[in-house]
Amino acid sequence: MDSLTLGHGERTATLRPGAPPAPGDPYNGGHFVVELRAEGMTATRQVFVYGWSDVAGFFADLAENWRGWAGPKTWTSPEYDLAMTATHESGSHVQIEMVLQDGPVHTWSVTTTVEVEPGEEMTRLAKAVAELIPTIAA
Repeated sequence: MDSLTLGHGERTATLRPGAPPAPGDPYNGGHFVVELRAEGMTATRQVFVYGWSDVAGFFADLAENWRGWAGPKTWTSPEYDLAMTATHESGSHVQIEMVLQDGPVHTWSVTTTVEVEPGEEMTRLAKAVAELIPTIAA
């Protein structure tokens, strides 16, 4: 898979494969690439992850709870270069706020929110993220 795009229209987030974490070593990290787009803005960054960072698990949880949940669900990368916060009320789209920045002591930060339909679209998205960003056993 070359890339995966979340959202529609002018507000999108594109995930691209990078260097996967090495199998067998939970402390050997890898990365994937995130590109956020919104009205008049594009930001791209390599996002560092360990095999146990479980980006795929975050999206699998959203797909599994497609009918809605109370409060936000959050995932943050180990070096704080990407944070995702998903909200969803029954009968509406899943809103995923994505904050991309240049590490834990950041000098820049970009935020956009993408919409994803619950159910089939979220299930396809979760499967695609699992293929794009491998997870290893810790």
